[in-house]
Amino acid sequence: YALGSIQGDAGFSPESFPKSGTGLFDDGIGNFKEYLTLTHRRNLAADNILFEVQVSSDLISWGPLRTTAVSATPNEDGTETVIWRSLTPIEEQERNFIRLRVAQKP
Repeated sequence: YALGSIQGDAGFSPESFPKSGTGLFDDGIGNFKEYLTLTHRRNLAADNILFEVQVSSDLISWGPLRTTAVSATPNEDGTETVIWRSLTPIEEQERNFIRLRVAQKP
C-alpha cells in the first residue's frame, strides 16, 4: 500500500521494491563525490504513512540516516518515485547499510 502496490494484488513488481545504491553529486563547492542513495515509490494517496531512511553498520542496530531528497518524480499510477541521498560522502563513512522504514502515522 505505502509503496504503491495495488490492493488485492498478491504479486509485486520489481519497481515497487526500494533500491539502494550510490551516486555522484556535487558537494556544494564544485567537487563531485559518491553518496549512498535510496530510491522508492510512494503512494500519493497514502497520507497516513511515514517514510524514514535508516542506516546500520552491523545490520542489527538501525537508526535514522541524515538525508536530503534528490528528486520526487510523479508516475502515471498515482505514485511518485523518490530518491534520497546521504548527507555524508561514502569516503567519509564506515561501511554502512541502508533500508527504508515504513510506518503508519500515530
